[in-house]
Amino acid sequence: MDSKERTNMGIWCESRVNNLYHMAALITLHAVAVFMYGFKWDFNNITGLLALIVLLPVPISGLFRYRRLDKKWHLRCGLVFAILFLIHSFL
Repeated sequence: MDSKERTNMGIWCESRVNNLYHMAALITLHAVAVFMYGFKWDFNNITGLLALIVLLPVPISGLFRYRRLDKKWHLRCGLVFAILFLIHSFL
């Protein structure tokens, strides 16, 4: 791999990390706005709250996954979050 490819890879990784921070900020902003607007105990809000709770350990388990210390928690939490988010979004 030459230096140009390494530089492009570094830019891609940095932009990917920045996109993840932006997504986390948007999810947090959305959750705060829901509580400010008024949280109602209906199916849509409960699935969103469950998805947020399941999303919290994903970055921590991702660090353990990076160090090869987890037991597939990153994958399991990610899949459960994806399912709950799809339910929250479309039902």
